[in-house]
Amino acid sequence: MSPRTGVTLRSVIIGLALIPPTAWWLAQIEYVRYSDTPTIPAIFFHCVATLLILTGLNRLFARWWPRKALSRPELLTVYALQVIGSNLAGHDVLQILVTTIAWVYPRASVENKWAELIHPHLPKDLLPSPGAALDALFKGNTSLYANGNYLIWLKPLVLWLVFVLALCFTMLCLASLFRRQWDAERLTYPLAEIPLALSDAEGGPMRRPAFWVAFAIAASIQFLNLAHNLAPSVPGISLAPRYVQARSLPWSAAGSIPFCYYPFALGLTFLLPTQLGFSCWFFFLFSRMELVAAAALGYQGWDSFPYVQQQGSGAYIGYAALVLWMARRHLAYAWKCAFGAAGDKTPEEEPMPYRLALLGSFLGMAFLVA
Repeated sequence: MSPRTGVTLRSVIIGLALIPPTAWWLAQIEYVRYSDTPTIPAIFFHCVATLLILTGLNRLFARWWPRKALSRPELLTVYALQVIGSNLAGHDVLQILVTTIAWVYPRASVENKWAELIHPHLPKDLLPSPGAALDALFKGNTSLYANGNYLIWLKPLVLWLVFVLALCFTMLCLASLFRRQWDAERLTYPLAEIPLALSDAEGGPMRRPAFWVAFAIAASIQFLNLAHNLAPSVPGISLAPRYVQARSLPWSAAGSIPFCYYPFALGLTFLLPTQLGFSCWFFFLFSRMELVAAAALGYQGWDSFPYVQQQGSGAYIGYAALVLWMARRHLAYAWKCAFGAAGDKTPEEEPMPYRLALLGSFLGMAFLVA
């Protein structure tokens, strides 16, 4: 633990203690009730709310018990642990993983021929074995702990836990390896501005009237809609997207275009660099115009042309190649520091030795692919 960085024992304990109830709440909200998806947007509002509450309580401690109050780095450590735990327990990671590995055996049928085409090629150890226990998951009216239903999950979940931990460690190594390069490129981190501002000991935005005016507008809409859900006679303000779509070709090929009003999205746009904000809406419209052009040329419904999804995958690959190319000198420097004749000479400000970061990145990716 390092008090200098804020990773103290008490901050880690608080952060870890908050993860189980947060994971349970996410499962209820996103999976059981499916009333909201807080882990799909780029910033997790429940983590921001937790940080806001902790900051308020911490100011009370700072006034009455100054020695017990958390420092700003400690608050950010708690927030970081909350974000990491929420991401793993969220909609796009473990919730999807568990349902995916449970789906493939019970949903096989004569029509889809999964038993002949897919099942022979699946790693048996990574999936719950077919049988009465797995069927009970879909039929219901039983419990995970009844009749030993949980036994088929023990081995797959342990193996997937190893995979997830390896994934997290690999990402940590990559982030540590590229940190110096990102500093040199002066990359901005818009999503980090919110926790940094809320944890400011001097008050930050919470001392500004404009912040509370904007907060009151957004909060009143949410409270009004909550009252509307509890008592429909109370008028509400719909924030649901409205979809607009042309009725005739070729414009109908663009699909439906959503128009909506999300206060949090409006606030986040003020934190985005202008170029990034422009790219978001420009390439959205550009991809829709590609579909219109393809329909005008008679390609609608033929082989998924113009391959919009594949273009997105290609953009990720191209971006990864660009990142590696721009960081080539830094990576050569890191390699020299890690495996030079004088031993590991990683600068002290780095969070991880370059040798560990390089080995962890290469071995981690090899393990994940294998």
